[in-house]
Amino acid sequence: MNRPSCRAFAALVVATISFHAAAIGRYDARDGDECRAQVEANFQAIARDMAAHGNYHGITSTWNRWRGPALEECARMDDADRYRRMGKANERLEAALSVLRGEGAVQEEARREIEVEHAAIEAFPHSAYRDAHQALYAQYRRYEAAPSSKATDCPRITRALKNARAEHDLAVDALLRHEPEWRVNDQVRQAAIAEMRFQQFLAKRAGCPGP
Repeated sequence: MNRPSCRAFAALVVATISFHAAAIGRYDARDGDECRAQVEANFQAIARDMAAHGNYHGITSTWNRWRGPALEECARMDDADRYRRMGKANERLEAALSVLRGEGAVQEEARREIEVEHAAIEAFPHSAYRDAHQALYAQYRRYEAAPSSKATDCPRITRALKNARAEHDLAVDALLRHEPEWRVNDQVRQAAIAEMRFQQFLAKRAGCPGP
């Protein structure tokens, strides 16, 4: 029996890779872990077939041209899942904050869900989205632990509110100047807004006169 030519064998390998690539990874996986398992299993099957025919160069080529990009797609699946989870967690936090700012109480089930999701998100890789979630969670915890306010607290609340407004205005000025550390300045701006809202919340509780 004649052995297949190198060209015919190469065409067979390309067809095999194309078939597997269309059926696995992000096209047929529920999450990043399953995606990676599929990619590795298929790569190992292709590598064994190539090794049996002495095509070791093809193994390296397949590693670089197919396995690597496929695993990157798996990583993007992880990213997309994390962003979805953080989006839902932040919606839940915003709803809880709205209740707390209205002097209401967050239901126990919602509080449990917030804590479970926050614990999971704490283990995520660092990202701007994770920073935003942590800042929102910190606000939630602050409102939950907010002390009762009374009229004698008004001078202190007024000073804190004034300082927060000054920080906000400085951050906005820096952003308008297009300074390099724009992300830091924007974080300061957002933190100042959160601080102003909290102090206004305390002022309302204490019955402080308006600005």
